[in-house]
Amino acid sequence: KFFPIHKITCHEKFLNQIRMMLGRFKIKTTNLTYRTATRRKDGRETFALEFELYGTRKNLVSVLNFQKYIGFDDKGKKEKLNKAIIQLSNS
Repeated sequence: KFFPIHKITCHEKFLNQIRMMLGRFKIKTTNLTYRTATRRKDGRETFALEFELYGTRKNLVSVLNFQKYIGFDDKGKKEKLNKAIIQLSNS
């Protein structure tokens, strides 16, 4: 069986609203993508709907804006983000 269309539409709408809010902070994101996440014990597949921050070695603006305006409360995630930015900046 497939996931009900109205639920997928609601999830897409929600994630697109988040993408739009991030855009107000000059944080670019990728388009939404679907992927098969897992197969449950009952045999049904679950799907992931996701997007990523857009950032490259030559253009870290979105990632730096995420760090500046949004960031993380979790110390471990904050450190990972800082290390990734430093590594990309030095590449």
